[in-house]
Amino acid sequence: MTNTPIINKMSERLLSVASLVTPGSRTADIGTDHGYVPVYLVENRIVDAAIAMDLRKGPLARAQETVNSAGLSDRIELRISDGLENLKPGEADTAVIAGMGGMLICRILTAHPEMTESLKELVLEPQSEVDRVRRLLSEIGFAITDERMIFEDGKYYPIIRAEKCPSSPAALNEMEGHIEPSSPAVLSEMEVHFGPVLLRRRDPILRKYLAWQIQVNEQIAGRLAAAGSGNSMQRLQEVKEELRLLLAAYSRYEM
Repeated sequence: MTNTPIINKMSERLLSVASLVTPGSRTADIGTDHGYVPVYLVENRIVDAAIAMDLRKGPLARAQETVNSAGLSDRIELRISDGLENLKPGEADTAVIAGMGGMLICRILTAHPEMTESLKELVLEPQSEVDRVRRLLSEIGFAITDERMIFEDGKYYPIIRAEKCPSSPAALNEMEGHIEPSSPAVLSEMEVHFGPVLLRRRDPILRKYLAWQIQVNEQIAGRLAAAGSGNSMQRLQEVKEELRLLLAAYSRYEM
């Protein structure tokens, strides 16, 4: 009986996450779950070896099955770890953190600053609070150099690659949508919410997301205005501010 190729088990979201890993980098997958991403990276010779980490024994056991099935137990090491806790500086260039809430990703990146500082690249797929993740990246010295947005199973998934900035600042250079990191960029409020690279590229999936969110927020604003209470008026102002950002971002597609 032949094993199912790992690519056939992976969602478009996970394939997009894997596509942002720099070839040849020493990679650690944080919260690996089934271990699909590290197995895909090693199996397809994108990286030579990887470390797969998870907080719980159950997911790590599933990852072990995936690794063993692929015959890669000599090239993918599995570890129990709370975030970056059991990863040592120098063991990885790239950390992949996908399929988690944005606040949890921020906690992981700030819990062990010496480990985060040692990384050259982060590939992140926050499933909430994406704006908080983008803000934090600038604060900890990483520049967003690439982004993707995926629509899958009725949901939108932003994916971010950020690279550690060297100590000496220089101008940011744009090449085919990829930004060479030099110093952490100060992101505008629009870029924080919707992604500097996605906006620059006028990403078509982002456009659909913006159109959907504009429609949703306009409906909410209408209901709040009709309610007329003090609390609803306060929330209405917040929704109007969200709409302002959404419309400003959407207008970039009309230039």
